[in-house]
Amino acid sequence: MAQGITDLSQDKSEEKLAPVPMHSRPYHLFRPATWLGLLILLVLAATGLVAAQQVPVTYTIEVAEAQDTTTLYNFYQKEQNQSGAYRWSEPLSQVRLLPLDSQMRICLDIEEIFPVERSIIMTLDSAGEPKAPFQIHQLQIGRHQYCGETSRLADFLPGDFTTYKDGFLTNIWFGPTLQLKTDSYKPAGDRRELGVLVHSIKVQSAAASGMFGLPTLLEILVTLTITVGSWSVLSTFRLRAGVIFAVALLPLAVWLSLVAFWRVGLADKIEFSLYMAVATLIALFAARFVAPLVLPDLVRALYCIKNGRFPTSTRLQPEQLPGRYRHFSYILGGVTFGLVVLNLVGSYFLTEPEKSGWGFKRFSALPWPLSLALVLTAGSLVAISYLNFPLSRAPKTLLSHLPRLNPYWWLLLGGLATSIFFYMVPTPDTYGDSVELIGKLELFLRYRVEAGRDDFLIWREREPLDFALHFLLWRGMLDSGWWKPEYTYALTSVLAGGIFVAVGTLVAANLTRLKAGRWLITGLLLSPATLLVFFGYIESYTFVTLAALVYLWLGLLAVAGKINVAWPALALVIAVMLHPQALFLGPSFVILLLWRAGFFSRKGMNFSLLIREALISGLVTAACVAAFGLLFIMYNYSWQQWGVAQKQFGGSDNGSFKPLLDSVVRPDSRELYPILSWDWLVFQFNLQMRLAPLALPLIGLAGGWLWLHSKPKKGLAGWGLVGVGLLLFVLGLVWLGNQAVIPLVVLGLALQMAGLWLVRHQAIDPAGFFLSSMAGYTWIFSLAWNPDLGSNDWDLLSLNGLFTSLLAGYLVTKALGRFNRFGRTVVAILACAFALQAGWIIYNTYFAIF
Repeated sequence: MAQGITDLSQDKSEEKLAPVPMHSRPYHLFRPATWLGLLILLVLAATGLVAAQQVPVTYTIEVAEAQDTTTLYNFYQKEQNQSGAYRWSEPLSQVRLLPLDSQMRICLDIEEIFPVERSIIMTLDSAGEPKAPFQIHQLQIGRHQYCGETSRLADFLPGDFTTYKDGFLTNIWFGPTLQLKTDSYKPAGDRRELGVLVHSIKVQSAAASGMFGLPTLLEILVTLTITVGSWSVLSTFRLRAGVIFAVALLPLAVWLSLVAFWRVGLADKIEFSLYMAVATLIALFAARFVAPLVLPDLVRALYCIKNGRFPTSTRLQPEQLPGRYRHFSYILGGVTFGLVVLNLVGSYFLTEPEKSGWGFKRFSALPWPLSLALVLTAGSLVAISYLNFPLSRAPKTLLSHLPRLNPYWWLLLGGLATSIFFYMVPTPDTYGDSVELIGKLELFLRYRVEAGRDDFLIWREREPLDFALHFLLWRGMLDSGWWKPEYTYALTSVLAGGIFVAVGTLVAANLTRLKAGRWLITGLLLSPATLLVFFGYIESYTFVTLAALVYLWLGLLAVAGKINVAWPALALVIAVMLHPQALFLGPSFVILLLWRAGFFSRKGMNFSLLIREALISGLVTAACVAAFGLLFIMYNYSWQQWGVAQKQFGGSDNGSFKPLLDSVVRPDSRELYPILSWDWLVFQFNLQMRLAPLALPLIGLAGGWLWLHSKPKKGLAGWGLVGVGLLLFVLGLVWLGNQAVIPLVVLGLALQMAGLWLVRHQAIDPAGFFLSSMAGYTWIFSLAWNPDLGSNDWDLLSLNGLFTSLLAGYLVTKALGRFNRFGRTVVAILACAFALQAGWIIYNTYFAIF
């Protein structure tokens, strides 16, 4: 392995990962002692599970305190008398129960006050279809308890699976519904038809009534699966047999504890049981095959942090700047300053003062003296940068007095300072879907008093993990009293912003060894509109933006062979769970796998390494998906809710992508224009002028300059095939507009792979190629995606601004970084970038109109 996790800048890309042995044959699997241990585990599992079923479990629903529509159906409002609070039911009412056991005992505390002969019929409806009553009681005057035993196992054994599953994949966390049917009674002077006065409902497991509750077949299956899985995986370690058996008992003990003591709202649920088994098995396999690979990376990272082994940088080379390169640097400064003038001055003359519009139209809301001051400041710095003014004297004097701390301490302090700055200049709360998100968090206040109701309520977000993290923080701080839902998003936003700046510094340090180049890359990273998601922003794009940058950093390290591929795989799958747009980062991960396997090497491709790392990545992905699935099930995120979220990926009109032609614009849709139209071009220009106004011009200029001054062109056919594949990929997304044409998308990807095969032996910069793939595909996302675009949707389409800005800084550094006047070009570009960003921040903080 390489020297450390953070020394990529030392340009040792030829160093590859040391192979870690992956044994296909378990070491101790066929020893007699192992089989004896497995037999012992199975006996313990079966015995423990049967014994766990005999532990009495009970909970009580206080009818007066329960909530309508979530626990009670067809109950009248709460009333009060000298004895306390009470509620009447209607003649036909329902009570939503929590799942307990394969057999249950249900007791009703009823107070009968009517002098007529009446009865109550108890029916358990567990699958949306009425069942036969399991108990009928004649009511007596006064307060009495009426109980009835019901066995769901009896329905399950003959094959009636629908009864057992309790709404499989529809409302997976609740148990059956208890239906109460009574003869109606209408007292004199009361317009209501009354049923019964129920004070409380007690639900007990069968063991509470002395019944022998056999475990269900599913619980046995899950327990045995976990047991066998833990035994087989841990048997592959070179451990003593006793240690293997002891460790294998841990997940079994956890499961038995859940079944025995926390069955209220937990046990006897098929979805939770299956996810418990899957999550346990995947976690065990990940511990066996992934942990030996990533643990050395953690050790090396800790060593680098403790010893301050930050990626080293180099001073500018003394090579003189040739005339043509000097002219090119002047062009870069002139173009960037022209964009400043276009945004801050041109908005008053070239467009209508539409302050709610896209792009540089927003700047027309700024007072003209402020815009003029920003333009003059940027212009002065651009002019000074190309003169012989000694720019480096003041920074040197300042830096010489700073204490010599570990560089990682400076990263920490810089991140904290950035978070404080973001907190002091907040983005207005009215941006985005803040009202909707805050409203969903506030709903928890209305349900938290219910026993067992610790879920995500009406959670149907397209970004499930993002909402889950904010919900957990909101719930954890709720007891403080003063904590508001908006604080949850504001706090996570500014803290993530500090981490974003620290990680961005590491990205720049791993992209180039030049100090000025690192300043340029970091500065351009902080210039897109994307940065505003960290200014206390209440939306669902903060975490995915941070996760995408972390994925880039880990991917750069993995491309150079510094860390294992499991790290970027982990970051990518988390980013996708945070927001589906991160799927467009997937092609860059394929590039990463191919590069590490030697696809672009003249030595040939190592297929065994490719397969192994693909399996490791798949294992990490499966482990994350299983863990997230378990989290969602625990908090009542159902398959039905995911179906609703899926239909809303393209907004309210369910159109995921913009249509290519006017003829495919669907009736009643919110597609304002097709791609092949002048309106779309105007929209894209305005969008890019807001997201990252300097990125695409700098990429075009610097990329074209590098192309013209490179060696004689080779592989034009291969790169042309890649371009054709990209075109077909885009056409596959937008041909119909409402949904992708999958065969065309697959064909486009296949042609890209064929083109890369033709140019695989050319000199390709791995870091630049990896970064280019991320910038290219996120830019395609912004071109094709149609989320019912409104005037404030810059946040959804802003990942391309993030990566195109990084790519722009990287290409400019490659083009001019080896010359001694490169630092002056950096000053000119960053002066323009920060002038635009300052105008954008000031506008959103003080002058935004909604």
